[in-house]
Formats: sequence, C-alpha cells, structure tokens
Amino acid sequence: MKKVKKRLALLLVIIMSLALAAACGGSGTPVSAPPPSASASTSGGGSFSSPVGPGSVSETPPPAIEKEPAPLVRLSASDMPSNISPWAGTSTGRHIVMNSIYQPLVEGNKATGEVQKILVSNIEYLDANNYRLTLYEDIYDSEGNHFKASDAVFSITTCKEFGNVSGMAYIGGAKVVSDYVFDINITRDADYQFSASVSMIFMVTEKAYKDSGDDMTTKPVGTGPYKMVDYESGSNVTLEAVDDYWGAYLADTRETNSAWYWFAQNVDRIEFSKISEAAQASIALETGATDVSLFTTGVEATRFLGNPNFNVWRQTDSRSFNVFFNCGDKSPMSDQLLRQAVCYAIDNASVLKATGGFGILSTTFGAKVFNDVNPKWDNEDYYNYNPDKAKALLAESGFDVKTPIRLMVPNTSEERTTIGTVLQGYLNAIGLNVQIDLYDSASFTNNKFNEDMYDIRLEDASFENLADLWTQFLSYEGRASGKSNIHITDPVMQELLDNCTKTSNRIQANIDPAHYYIKEQAYIYGLYCRELFDVTRADITEFVVFTKLYAIPGAFRYEY
Repeated sequence: MKKVKKRLALLLVIIMSLALAAACGGSGTPVSAPPPSASASTSGGGSFSSPVGPGSVSETPPPAIEKEPAPLVRLSASDMPSNISPWAGTSTGRHIVMNSIYQPLVEGNKATGEVQKILVSNIEYLDANNYRLTLYEDIYDSEGNHFKASDAVFSITTCKEFGNVSGMAYIGGAKVVSDYVFDINITRDADYQFSASVSMIFMVTEKAYKDSGDDMTTKPVGTGPYKMVDYESGSNVTLEAVDDYWGAYLADTRETNSAWYWFAQNVDRIEFSKISEAAQASIALETGATDVSLFTTGVEATRFLGNPNFNVWRQTDSRSFNVFFNCGDKSPMSDQLLRQAVCYAIDNASVLKATGGFGILSTTFGAKVFNDVNPKWDNEDYYNYNPDKAKALLAESGFDVKTPIRLMVPNTSEERTTIGTVLQGYLNAIGLNVQIDLYDSASFTNNKFNEDMYDIRLEDASFENLADLWTQFLSYEGRASGKSNIHITDPVMQELLDNCTKTSNRIQANIDPAHYYIKEQAYIYGLYCRELFDVTRADITEFVVFTKLYAIPGAFRYEY
C-alpha cells in the first residue's frame, strides 16, 4: 500500500439499512443526524455527518504524523453472523461484514431504479423484462479464481433456489451468452425491479463455492476487497485485505458518491466481535479494547457525550420494529378481531420508553423517514392504546384464552428481548396466554417465515420506501407458496400493492388506500423506528451514515 504523508484518510464504511432487508439492498434513503450538522449528501444514500455532543470535534486537527495505512480496526456489535454463506438471508450480524467479502453485480436504488455498476461494465436493455450484462474481464476472487458469466449465472440461479433473499421471486432466470456476457430475465414489469432484485445477489465463482464444501457457511470466498482469516460462528470475524484486489483501481478512481467508494480497500485488518450487552460494549471502548461500538443504545451513547476522547454519531434509522401476525390457517392470528385486539392492547409509547426512549413512534408499517409517509397519519388513530377495547375485541373473537400464543423474538440484542418482554406483559394483561420463544440470529432467519413456528413475531424491517417494504412482506406475486410472508393470499391487498409500486404510480393517492387496508386488516402493527448510535474514538473525525445494515470498507476517516 502507498505511504501517505501529513494526513491519512482511512475509510471503513458503515452502511445502515434491512435489508433488510430484511431485507435490504441497494442504496439507502438519506437521513440526517440530529441535531443539524454540516453534511454533504451522497447519492449512495447517506451523508458525511458531524458527531453530536460537546467536545466531540476539535477546531484544529491533531498534528499530522507519517504512518503506514495499515491499522488494526476493532469493532463491536450486538450480533455477529452464525453463517457467512452468500445467500442465507438477512440479519444484522451478517450484514455488518458481508459486503467486505462479497460484491453484487450492481448497487441499485429501489425507489428510483437508479443503477450503479459494480461487477459489470455495461448494462443493455433488451426489452421490458430482459437485460444483457457485460462483466469486467479482470475480476478474480480472493482465491484467484477468474469470475466469468457462467459464475454470475450460477450465483443467480443458486441464490434463487435458496429462496432466502428478497426480490428473487421476480428473477425468471439467467443464461450465458459468452465468457463475459449473460442475459437476465425480470418477471415483474416495473422499471425499478431490475436494480431491486439484482443488487441483492452476492456473486461467487462456482469453483470456490463447491470447493468450500459447506456452501461457504464458514469458508467464504468472494470478489470483495477483504477475505476472512478467522471466524468463530456467532462471535468473532477477522478480515484482511486481499492481495492484488481486482477492484482497487476502480475504488481509487471513483468519487465518494459512487457505490465503488464502498468497496475501497483502505484498512489492512478488521476485527469484528460480538458484545451483546451495551454496557460491556461501552466498557470495551473506554478501555481501548475496541475502537468502535456499533448500534449502541441511546442510554449508553449518552455516557460518551462531552468526553473529548470519543465521538458519538446519531441518526434516525429506516428500520422499524413491528409486530407481524401469522395470518395463515394454522394460527389463531388468522382472526382479524384477535389481531386488532392485540394491537389495541399494546402501548407502543411505553415499549419505546422501556428501551430508552430513543426513537419515533410508528403510525403505519414502516419508518417515518420514508418520503411516501403521509403526515396526516400522525393525527389519526393508529391502534392507540386502549385495553378496554382490546378486551372487547378479544371477547367478540371468541378465542379461547387458555390457548398458548407463541411470540417469536430474536435474541440478538437487549433492545429486542426487552421489547418482547414488554409485549408479553401487555398481551397477558388482557387475558391472553403469550409464551416467548427466543431465537438466535441464524434460527430466527431460518424460521421467521415458517408458519408452523409462531403466531406473532417481533421483527425490525426496512426498505427504501413504504410501497416496496409493504410489497416485500404482503405480496404473494411470484412466490412458490402462492402466499405472502404473513402466510395469506389476499387479492385485494395485492391489487393495492400493484397500484402503488409502479414507479409511475408512486403517488399518495395510491399509497393511502394500501396504508388504510393494512391498518384495518391489522396484518402488521408498527411499534417505532429507532435512532441509532455509534461511538468511535476521537480521531475518527468523519463518518459516513447510510440506512442499510451493512458495514463495509470505506467510512471512517482518521486524523493522525
């Protein structure tokens, strides 16, 4: 790596999203970090934001020192991946590290259809549903395998077969044209669907994938800037820069508003570790055991405000916590009256307060940062806490309250388990018999869409806008089961979603009916969207904030 004199910029990108999406992919929606600060918006979906809190930024940069660009950067988060395979689905722990190892063909903004090329040098529009992609000819993975069109088709086909990644339902197939050219079919006639689906697929070489022997669950090999050198499932991940990284020249020549900026190779070694308790993560940062604490609670973040040795970064997340109902025939939650009773039984303001009070209450399924949220919803009844009405609806439903109700909760952070406990308390208070089933990250990802495993599940979800978020969970179009992710087939819901998801139809007149129908049916009940906090050492003087849960090289700037 090159020596840099005077001032050295080392970047490690933290992209906040869920995609996730849950379910997340492509570029995130820009959000500002309160209180207002100087920021330069990027088309990648984020901003360079100043830290909040007194004493967090020095007027004069520290003295410049010559230093090799090879620091060890140590980050902690509440969850670490139990599976590194490219197509195992989404979870916070996976997305913190995945984009350091793997790359997609493109990065895309699902709201606008804008595409930024990553592994492809050209995209040719053939007709309404077919595209021809040309790869760069010098792509190699970290094991030296040459990535070609056949590998791209293999990745697309295998990802679709796994069925864990959102957007795959709209990929009809792919076929090789020549060594570096292939075609892909998109079954949905919506002009943003190409980027929405293709940006979600991590690419690997077929040889490396088959040589791994375990679907790359523990032995990932990608085309990205970093390779994994140490891994303890669900606990620790260590990455090192790939020698002769094929994309170095592209990352070095792109502007900061390009997706290629995210794939820069500017740190030699990155160590991720799981510290599930926020207080312990703070202690690790204070004692110098880590350099960065990701996704810490607002309560913990406040202990660093005013401390000149640390910077605190704050932003409103596009992820929201929600109550998802199993509306299939196998669950008592198939009863609309029972679902409505549950919604009225929950005081979401108290749920937020129990987790520290850092967030914004929901008035729909989805975060208020989306530009298709209607402000008038704030002044309307969104299942405002009413235990008497909840009990009346429960009685009207005729449900036998002795029947256990299974509440699925991911045991991946204090915030999530706290929410689950509070929900259980509110529902038991109206006479229900709610039992909490805790799942680790991998088990939750594998079972959250299994209608045999739960009646109610707690999940945080995100996308780039409400319309696509709703479609992700409530549409049954293109799904092999013929049912949506809440296990129903509702033609009325499908028509409402189709009306509002076409790019040309993204108008409030189509968004409002879908919102009111989801609320009336009580398919999904929104609790709140979070405010996220990351705490860093004071010498991290710039931070790139995005709204999808990826952590990939490119977003910390150090001053020496």
